[in-house]
Amino acid sequence: MNDNVPNPLAVLKGWEYQAYSAFKKLHDLKPIFHLLGKEEVIFEAHNFYDRIFRLDAKKFNTDTPFEKENLTRDDKCRDHPFSARLAFRAIMTDWPLCMNTFDDFKVEFKKIIMTITISKKDNQNVKLKPDGMGELIVPKLITDRYKDMVFINKDTGEKNEGFPLEIPEWYLEGERKRLSS
Repeated sequence: MNDNVPNPLAVLKGWEYQAYSAFKKLHDLKPIFHLLGKEEVIFEAHNFYDRIFRLDAKKFNTDTPFEKENLTRDDKCRDHPFSARLAFRAIMTDWPLCMNTFDDFKVEFKKIIMTITISKKDNQNVKLKPDGMGELIVPKLITDRYKDMVFINKDTGEKNEGFPLEIPEWYLEGERKRLSS
Protein backbone atom coordinates (compact mmCIF):
# COMPACT_ATOMS: atom_id res chain seq x y z
CA MET A 1 0.00 0.00 0.00
CA ASN A 2 1.26 3.47 -0.84
CA ASP A 3 2.23 5.28 2.38
CA ASN A 4 0.92 8.59 0.98
CA VAL A 5 -2.62 7.24 0.60
CA PRO A 6 -4.54 6.94 3.87
CA ASN A 7 -6.24 3.64 4.61
CA PRO A 8 -9.99 4.39 4.30
CA LEU A 9 -10.77 2.18 7.27
CA ALA A 10 -8.50 4.30 9.46
CA VAL A 11 -10.14 7.56 8.32
CA LEU A 12 -13.82 6.70 8.01
CA LYS A 13 -16.01 6.57 11.10
CA GLY A 14 -19.55 5.45 11.96
CA TRP A 15 -21.94 4.85 9.10
CA GLU A 16 -19.26 5.71 6.52
CA TYR A 17 -17.02 2.99 7.96
CA GLN A 18 -19.91 0.53 7.70
CA ALA A 19 -20.62 1.69 4.13
CA TYR A 20 -17.00 1.19 3.08
CA SER A 21 -16.82 -2.23 4.72
CA ALA A 22 -20.04 -3.27 2.96
CA PHE A 23 -18.79 -1.90 -0.37
CA LYS A 24 -15.56 -3.90 -0.13
CA LYS A 25 -17.36 -7.08 0.96
CA LEU A 26 -19.89 -6.82 -1.90
CA HIS A 27 -17.05 -6.42 -4.38
CA ASP A 28 -15.31 -9.47 -2.93
CA LEU A 29 -18.51 -11.51 -3.22
CA LYS A 30 -19.50 -10.42 -6.72
CA PRO A 31 -17.30 -12.91 -8.66
CA ILE A 32 -18.53 -15.88 -6.62
CA PHE A 33 -22.10 -14.86 -5.76
CA HIS A 34 -23.61 -17.12 -8.42
CA LEU A 35 -21.84 -20.09 -6.80
CA LEU A 36 -23.27 -19.52 -3.33
CA GLY A 37 -25.94 -21.85 -1.99
CA LYS A 38 -29.10 -20.79 -0.18
CA GLU A 39 -27.49 -20.83 3.28
CA GLU A 40 -24.45 -18.84 2.16
CA VAL A 41 -26.66 -16.18 0.53
CA ILE A 42 -28.62 -15.92 3.76
CA PHE A 43 -25.38 -15.65 5.80
CA GLU A 44 -24.07 -12.88 3.57
CA ALA A 45 -27.41 -11.05 3.56
CA HIS A 46 -27.33 -11.11 7.37
CA ASN A 47 -23.80 -9.67 7.35
CA PHE A 48 -25.04 -6.79 5.18
CA TYR A 49 -28.09 -6.43 7.45
CA ASP A 50 -25.79 -6.14 10.48
CA ARG A 51 -23.81 -3.32 8.85
CA ILE A 52 -27.05 -1.35 8.69
CA PHE A 53 -28.85 -2.31 11.88
CA ARG A 54 -25.84 -1.96 14.18
CA LEU A 55 -25.83 1.76 13.48
CA ASP A 56 -27.51 3.93 16.09
CA ALA A 57 -29.80 6.14 13.98
CA LYS A 58 -29.75 9.05 16.41
CA LYS A 59 -25.98 8.97 16.90
CA PHE A 60 -25.19 8.77 13.19
CA ASN A 61 -27.96 11.09 12.01
CA THR A 62 -29.83 8.50 9.96
CA ASP A 63 -33.13 8.94 11.79
CA THR A 64 -35.48 11.03 9.63
CA PRO A 65 -38.03 13.45 11.10
CA PHE A 66 -40.90 11.41 9.62
CA GLU A 67 -43.31 9.92 12.14
CA LYS A 68 -46.65 8.31 11.43
CA GLU A 69 -49.52 10.52 12.49
CA ASN A 70 -51.37 9.82 15.76
CA LEU A 71 -48.91 7.46 17.44
CA THR A 72 -48.89 7.02 21.18
CA ARG A 73 -45.56 7.18 22.94
CA ASP A 74 -45.71 3.48 23.82
CA ASP A 75 -46.59 2.43 20.26
CA LYS A 76 -43.64 4.05 18.49
CA CYS A 77 -41.25 1.86 16.57
CA ARG A 78 -38.24 3.03 14.58
CA ASP A 79 -38.47 1.33 11.19
CA HIS A 80 -35.85 0.80 8.52
CA PRO A 81 -38.25 0.86 5.56
CA PHE A 82 -35.64 -0.34 3.07
CA SER A 83 -35.02 -4.03 3.61
CA ALA A 84 -31.29 -4.65 3.99
CA ARG A 85 -31.84 -8.25 2.91
CA LEU A 86 -33.54 -7.11 -0.28
CA ALA A 87 -30.94 -4.39 -0.92
CA PHE A 88 -28.20 -7.03 -0.64
CA ARG A 89 -29.92 -9.32 -3.14
CA ALA A 90 -30.73 -6.48 -5.55
CA ILE A 91 -27.12 -5.32 -5.50
CA MET A 92 -25.68 -8.79 -5.96
CA THR A 93 -28.05 -9.87 -8.74
CA ASP A 94 -28.31 -6.60 -10.69
CA TRP A 95 -25.09 -4.74 -9.71
CA PRO A 96 -26.44 -1.18 -9.97
CA LEU A 97 -24.29 1.71 -11.15
CA CYS A 98 -23.78 2.86 -7.55
CA MET A 99 -21.38 -0.07 -7.16
CA ASN A 100 -18.86 1.51 -9.54
CA THR A 101 -17.40 3.87 -6.96
CA PHE A 102 -17.48 4.11 -3.19
CA ASP A 103 -18.66 7.73 -3.38
CA ASP A 104 -21.75 6.65 -5.34
CA PHE A 105 -22.38 3.65 -3.10
CA LYS A 106 -22.08 5.79 0.03
CA VAL A 107 -24.94 8.01 -1.16
CA GLU A 108 -27.18 4.96 -1.72
CA PHE A 109 -26.11 3.28 1.53
CA LYS A 110 -27.09 6.41 3.46
CA LYS A 111 -30.58 6.23 1.91
CA ILE A 112 -31.14 2.61 2.91
CA ILE A 113 -30.04 3.13 6.52
CA MET A 114 -32.59 5.91 7.11
CA THR A 115 -35.35 5.28 9.63
CA ILE A 116 -38.92 6.49 10.06
CA THR A 117 -41.24 6.09 13.06
CA ILE A 118 -44.35 3.95 12.71
CA SER A 119 -46.45 1.78 15.03
CA LYS A 120 -45.26 -1.62 16.17
CA LYS A 121 -48.16 -3.27 14.32
CA ASP A 122 -47.38 -1.37 11.11
CA ASN A 123 -43.75 -2.43 11.43
CA GLN A 124 -44.83 -6.08 11.34
CA ASN A 125 -47.23 -5.47 8.44
CA VAL A 126 -44.64 -3.87 6.12
CA LYS A 127 -41.97 -6.55 6.45
CA LEU A 128 -40.88 -8.77 3.58
CA LYS A 129 -41.07 -12.54 3.96
CA PRO A 130 -38.49 -15.23 3.19
CA ASP A 131 -39.52 -17.72 0.50
CA GLY A 132 -37.73 -20.67 2.13
CA MET A 133 -35.32 -20.95 -0.81
CA GLY A 134 -32.94 -18.12 0.07
CA GLU A 135 -34.96 -15.36 -1.61
CA LEU A 136 -37.56 -12.87 -0.42
CA ILE A 137 -41.22 -12.41 -1.21
CA VAL A 138 -42.39 -8.83 -1.70
CA PRO A 139 -46.16 -8.85 -1.03
CA LYS A 140 -46.54 -5.21 -2.20
CA LEU A 141 -44.10 -2.57 -3.41
CA ILE A 142 -42.74 -0.22 -0.76
CA THR A 143 -44.97 2.62 -1.99
CA ASP A 144 -48.04 0.39 -1.53
CA ARG A 145 -46.98 -0.97 1.88
CA TYR A 146 -46.89 2.58 3.28
CA LYS A 147 -49.54 4.24 1.08
CA ASP A 148 -52.30 4.41 3.71
CA MET A 149 -50.07 6.08 6.27
CA VAL A 150 -49.82 9.80 6.92
CA PHE A 151 -46.46 11.03 8.16
CA ILE A 152 -45.71 14.22 10.06
CA ASN A 153 -42.35 15.87 9.54
CA LYS A 154 -41.41 16.60 13.17
CA ASP A 155 -39.07 19.41 12.04
CA THR A 156 -41.58 21.33 9.91
CA GLY A 157 -44.99 20.03 11.03
CA GLU A 158 -45.87 19.28 7.40
CA LYS A 159 -47.97 16.22 6.59
CA ASN A 160 -46.95 13.72 3.95
CA GLU A 161 -49.41 11.11 2.67
CA GLY A 162 -47.74 7.84 1.77
CA PHE A 163 -44.10 6.86 1.79
CA PRO A 164 -42.06 9.96 2.73
CA LEU A 165 -38.54 9.07 1.54
CA GLU A 166 -36.79 8.97 -1.81
CA ILE A 167 -36.65 5.41 -3.13
CA PRO A 168 -33.51 4.41 -5.04
CA GLU A 169 -34.54 3.11 -8.47
CA TRP A 170 -32.26 0.06 -8.17
CA TYR A 171 -33.97 -0.83 -4.87
CA LEU A 172 -37.46 -0.43 -6.34
CA GLU A 173 -36.46 -2.59 -9.30
CA GLY A 174 -35.23 -5.25 -6.85
CA GLU A 175 -38.66 -5.22 -5.20
CA ARG A 176 -40.43 -5.42 -8.57
CA LYS A 177 -38.45 -8.55 -9.46
CA ARG A 178 -39.50 -10.22 -6.21
CA LEU A 179 -43.12 -9.05 -6.17
CA SER A 180 -45.54 -11.87 -5.42
CA SER A 181 -48.39 -12.12 -7.85
